[in-house]
Amino acid sequence: MQDNLNLKLSHWHIQKIKRGINFVGYRTWKKIKFVRKHSMYKMKKAIRKRKIQSIISLIGHAKGTGTIRYYRKLLIESEVYNLLPNRSQKCLNI
Repeated sequence: MQDNLNLKLSHWHIQKIKRGINFVGYRTWKKIKFVRKHSMYKMKKAIRKRKIQSIISLIGHAKGTGTIRYYRKLLIESEVYNLLPNRSQKCLNI
């Protein structure tokens, strides 16, 4: 695998399930899911720079998670919420 495809195995750990499972950009527990902290950092950075396309993408990534309410709060406080298209605003009003 490493010689032909230049791929390396990622680090892994055996941990208790109460710490959640980190998989494909989310931290997942039995009843709730959140986006990773790095995605939240990218959202704050996109808001500061007013990158609407990046914000829309991150909203789509967070849709269906517990993080969406936090994103909505950030967007309203920074006055970027009104700059978003109606479809993105509907995703935030869950």
